[in-house]
Amino acid sequence: MASDRVSRPAASQTQTATPTATPTGSRPAAPSPAPAPAPGAADRFGTPAPDRAGQGVKLGSHNDNEWWAGRPLSEARNAHRTNTKEQFDAALHSNANWFEGDVRKEINSDRIEMRHDTTHETGDNMTLHEWLTAGVKTGRGLKLDVKEPDHMPEILDEVEKVGVPQDRLMFNLGFGAMDKWGPEIRRRFPDALLALNPPTSGTIGKKEAEQLVDQAQRLGGPVTFEAHYDQFSDDAIALLRQHGTLSVWGDGMDDPRGTAEDLRRRGVNGMIDLASHYPGETGAVDHAKNWVKTKLDEIF
Repeated sequence: MASDRVSRPAASQTQTATPTATPTGSRPAAPSPAPAPAPGAADRFGTPAPDRAGQGVKLGSHNDNEWWAGRPLSEARNAHRTNTKEQFDAALHSNANWFEGDVRKEINSDRIEMRHDTTHETGDNMTLHEWLTAGVKTGRGLKLDVKEPDHMPEILDEVEKVGVPQDRLMFNLGFGAMDKWGPEIRRRFPDALLALNPPTSGTIGKKEAEQLVDQAQRLGGPVTFEAHYDQFSDDAIALLRQHGTLSVWGDGMDDPRGTAEDLRRRGVNGMIDLASHYPGETGAVDHAKNWVKTKLDEIF
């Protein structure tokens, strides 16, 4: 979900050629996955996590809950919220092979942190540096949902500093923000996956699909077209599939599995991130407490 409203080592900054758009957003396939080991106490956040990506390279194989170059995006299992240490730890012990984090400036400082809401959230929010550093060790794909794109220079610098493998990296921005920042993202991370969001909050018809195709062709490189699960029309699916994968998100439905199967039949061939209720969302009482805490921070 974007607001406009994340293998190979990062490429040199001197590279300026615009890559050709690729339909799958992937590279040549890696060896078949090996069974994933059961998580142990040392996997928990706050203690040294095993370098699963490094282990995979040494063994010449990967675990199923890792992400690697060439793996179809249709096999993605996304942990929708991993902003706090508690959420990150829960995702680490799930079968998710993608971690999604929301990026904003801290409420009472200039640091960049992981936070979905404009107000405080329940739990211990991670800084962007903490999230990226811990995420790289897991071997998962890392999806950055940029809520405040005005901070893209600091965000891109941090991603580059940590050295996230580009074929495990996805940037998710709204349509206008991607128009503004997409060229710079592509220059610095030519192999990263760009999640392109529609220019409308309504149904994506032929006109909107053509706008997305135009954006994809201007930016080049691997892309996925991302929208709420009920936005893609059949005409849009038919057109967009020629230029990239289609990915959807959303919660609140009674039958996520059945909805996902129907979307696959219609041609959605990327990440399907559906749930009756996303883990980590706060209730009304916690929202009220966090709102009060935020206002106090703004005053004092």
